[in-house]
Amino acid sequence: MRSILKILSSSAFLILFIGTVNADSLVTDLKLDCASPVGYNTAFDCTLTGKIKDAKKISSLDVTDITNSRMFKTTNLVKYDISRMSGTLRLATYTGKTFTTSGKATVALRIAYNDIYFKYVTYRLRISDNNTYLSSITIDNSKLNGFNKNTTSYLVETEKDNVFLGATAQSKRADVKGTGSKKLSCGNNNSKLEVVAESGDKRAYNVNIYKKCDQSSKVALKGVKLSTGKMTPEFDPKVTEYKVVVDQNTDKISITGEASSDVTVTGNLKDKEINPGSNKFTISVKSGSDVKKDYIFNVIRQKDDAYLSSLSLSSGALNFDRKTFLYETTVVYDTKNVDVRAVPESENAKVEVTGGKDLKVGENMIDIKVTSETESTNTYKIKLVRLKEDQTIGDNPYIKDIKIKNYNLNFDPNIVNYSLKIKDESKLDIKVELDDPNSKYEIIGNKNLKDGSIITIKSTSSGGFVKLYKIKISKKSKMVYYVLGTIVGLSIIGVIITLFILSKNQKGPKIPIISTNLLSSSKNIVKGKKIDIDENMEKDLISDIDKNNNSKNMVSCPKCGFVVPKSISSCPKCRFKLK
Repeated sequence: MRSILKILSSSAFLILFIGTVNADSLVTDLKLDCASPVGYNTAFDCTLTGKIKDAKKISSLDVTDITNSRMFKTTNLVKYDISRMSGTLRLATYTGKTFTTSGKATVALRIAYNDIYFKYVTYRLRISDNNTYLSSITIDNSKLNGFNKNTTSYLVETEKDNVFLGATAQSKRADVKGTGSKKLSCGNNNSKLEVVAESGDKRAYNVNIYKKCDQSSKVALKGVKLSTGKMTPEFDPKVTEYKVVVDQNTDKISITGEASSDVTVTGNLKDKEINPGSNKFTISVKSGSDVKKDYIFNVIRQKDDAYLSSLSLSSGALNFDRKTFLYETTVVYDTKNVDVRAVPESENAKVEVTGGKDLKVGENMIDIKVTSETESTNTYKIKLVRLKEDQTIGDNPYIKDIKIKNYNLNFDPNIVNYSLKIKDESKLDIKVELDDPNSKYEIIGNKNLKDGSIITIKSTSSGGFVKLYKIKISKKSKMVYYVLGTIVGLSIIGVIITLFILSKNQKGPKIPIISTNLLSSSKNIVKGKKIDIDENMEKDLISDIDKNNNSKNMVSCPKCGFVVPKSISSCPKCRFKLK
């Protein structure tokens, strides 16, 4: 019996030893991957992966629950067909929620191969600190009396002109903004301390440092008069800084401070020019004992600067332009809410969005109000149409063809820029065929066409997608014809002048230049009178001119002075007999 137990014990030992050693190489590269760090008291997800080398040797594969941690709420094990497993596999996913500032998760992997074998992988998850409390506030390095981390407003009195405001955060991972040297005016001086935690959470503490001034001399204004604008806050003799907002078209302002007769007021403004943006002016009050108080007026002349640099929606297409304030787009029935992403051009501008939630079927309006640092405002409006349940969005703004009467554009839907040489038309006959019949198009600039004009064809799909096609116009210039006409005219004048000069310089009797074409005509006009020449006379004239083409063989008619060859018997002009 002992021998049998000994043999069984030895066999079990061998099986345990061999199975454990072999199992160690069956699953490798275990990795638990979580998003870290994560915010406190927020949900997060983790994934367990491993590489399977020889699935045929694995009879079962289990991932145990996570131990030593209360962060994880659910565990989802992935079930595989053992015989088909190979390579790197996703073995399990975990969903948890953070409760502490850090955590550690342990996962056990069970492989059955002749024996039970466990592998472990651990992962420490760090939680972003969300502590936004201050541990102290100091004035000139002295701790503020009565400080409590839960109290966010304090009043401090001093007679100093300058103080140093300091603060310390409870968490080393938090940042404190608003500390530093503060120049004080008589009365209230409000300062803001802001604690920004590692998680992004914020908390503000307000410290009002009240500067005591010579109250006995009553150094203060009793009132202020403005020629234009709105002043904030309302005037209070103890408050020394004010903001005055005026319209962007206002370029001058008058500010008059009123005080009692025992103080002197300087710095009043009379039709003072103001520039767009911030303009700071100071009106001072001074007593006989040289106690002085300054009232500062920050006059803000509004500018045309309340614009967005980008505007988009989580659903629905927009063709954004900074100076276009009305848009229209469409979303499917399943869209009940849209997020508006609006980025102002100025980092100091404020953006306020109204609408976009709980959309109804049909038209919904979204307003995006932009307020600039100079208090000027612009409002962008989006008409958002939520379709019915059986409707779909068209997103095809392409044009199938563009035809222009009397011209060939060689249109291609993928080419958006064209050049077209036309005659002298002021308007073209343009026909547009849309790729999607539900889309719409608009022809812009097809009037009073000139050389260099651009015709824009804007196509908009039913879903709000836009495509622009542009045709640049060039016209044939008439200048070429003007130049050619001028050259020809000048050439003719030059020939006439040359012939005139040659005839003037010629010696002897003038020889008329008579062409055979002129003589061959049965009717010729000389000085407005018709001359009839018969065929025989014409032949004689031509023959004599050819033979006797010199001044010695020419004579003048004694009656009319017409120069003819001597061989002619009668003058062809007046029919006077020469022989």
